[in-house]
Amino acid sequence: MKKAIETVELHHVETDKAKPTQLYHGIDADNLKHIDEHWRPIFDAAPGAQDGHWRWELKKLSTITNPLVYDIFALETDSSTQALMLTAKGGLNCFSRHNDHTRAPLVYVELLATAPWNRSTKVGAARYKGCGTVMLATAVSLSLNEGFGGRIGLHSLTDAEPYYRDWMGMTEFGNDSSHQNLNYFEFSTKQAQSLLTKRNQT
Repeated sequence: MKKAIETVELHHVETDKAKPTQLYHGIDADNLKHIDEHWRPIFDAAPGAQDGHWRWELKKLSTITNPLVYDIFALETDSSTQALMLTAKGGLNCFSRHNDHTRAPLVYVELLATAPWNRSTKVGAARYKGCGTVMLATAVSLSLNEGFGGRIGLHSLTDAEPYYRDWMGMTEFGNDSSHQNLNYFEFSTKQAQSLLTKRNQT
């Protein structure tokens, strides 16, 4: 079931103004239709996006068949889907590797994707900025609600590594041979609190 959580703000690059954006828990047929009709043609026209093949209809099914573990979130503005995120609250990936709290539970970000027009490229700037930050803050809030102290972890696609490492300041743990050799990142409890503090100040 899709439910509005809160109204957040994204930065509209062209006007240099804040844009009210709705954050939802859950996605519906309209989101999936928008991905097929608007995201996918862009990915198909310019192959190379590492997440362009993700099947969000299957991810939605995961939240229906296993709702105690999986949550899915969407950002919407201008009657379009701006970003999606799938998280897990249980499983082998949901334990911290951070020295501050080794093996403590965390929320694992299974997938996080922004709309193709929200990605800066060599030929153009993103339409909206801040999607990733909002989604990660949402994962942190989920972690707090679950009693996990705000801790979150994720395996990053190669193209997204600079974002998580340099822009978000997540702790990097290196390539994980058990997970397609992807680089693993975490927000510790302290880092998570810092993210929420900065977000509340903006």
